[in-house]
Amino acid sequence: MTYPIEVTLASTERPPHVIEVTMLKGNLKRLDGAYRMEPQAGGRVLLTWTGVVEALSMPPLLGEMVMRSNIEDQVLGMVREIERRDSLRREREAKK
Repeated sequence: MTYPIEVTLASTERPPHVIEVTMLKGNLKRLDGAYRMEPQAGGRVLLTWTGVVEALSMPPLLGEMVMRSNIEDQVLGMVREIERRDSLRREREAKK
C-alpha cells in the first residue's frame, strides 16, 4: 500500500555535517527536521534523521505503513544529492 507524499522543502546546509529541512508546501501537515552525517570507519557515513513528520489524518496503522514505505526513498534521494554535490566539489578542487 502506498500514498504519494508530495512536498516542497527548503534545505539549509550547515557544513560540515548537518542539512536542515522545512516543508514549504505539500500534502503533509508538517515536516521539519535535520539530517546529520557522521563519518565512520572504512569511508562510510552514518546518516541520521531527527525531526517531526505529521501525515494527514489516517488510521494509525495505515499512517505508519505509509510513512515507513516512503522514508527509504527520502533518505536515498538525500544521499544521492549529497553524493552529487560532493562529486562536483571534488571536481572543482581537482581543477585548482
